[in-house]
Parts: sequence; structure tokens; C-alpha cells
Amino acid sequence: MIRLKHLLRESNEVSQQAIQLIGDDVDLFIHNYIDWLDENLDDLVDSGDMIPQQKFDTILNVRYELMDSEADDVVASIMRRHSDSFHPKQEVLQFIRKFI
Repeated sequence: MIRLKHLLRESNEVSQQAIQLIGDDVDLFIHNYIDWLDENLDDLVDSGDMIPQQKFDTILNVRYELMDSEADDVVASIMRRHSDSFHPKQEVLQFIRKFI
């Protein structure tokens, strides 16, 4: 239980730092993130791990989810989508910086 509290606290701290990093550059961040996602999904389509319709649906869903979002909504979305891929404290901020 203590470990869970620690992870939750750590996640909240990282979220706040990520929100500050994005600041007023939300539209730029979203544009760059969607471009990155599109390129990565192209690789999956090329390798046969995803069909083009799945890629289109994924990009459309992300665009819709992030449309007119504030930094806190963007960070929450990124953490939901990618939390299994990286350690929150060590890698989220690095991931966020990639798109600013």
C-alpha cells in the first residue's frame, strides 16, 4: 500500500512538471505529437502489424481527444496512452520535451 501511495505521489509530481513544460505551447505540442504518432503508426502498417484503417482511426481518435485541450488534459492523455511504455518519473518528462 505504501508503494502505491509513493507511485501516485510521484505520478502527480511528474504530471505537474509536464504541464509546466508544455505551458502555452499546447497546440505546438499536439501537432508535433500527432506527427510523431503518425510516423510510428506508418511503421506498424508497413510491417503488417496494423492495417491502414486502424492507423486512421487511431490518429482521428487522438486528434479528437486532444482538440482544444489544455496542458493538463494533454498530459493526462499522454500518461494514459503511454504509461505502460515508460517509468513516470524518469521518462515522461523526456517524452514530453521531445514535442516542444
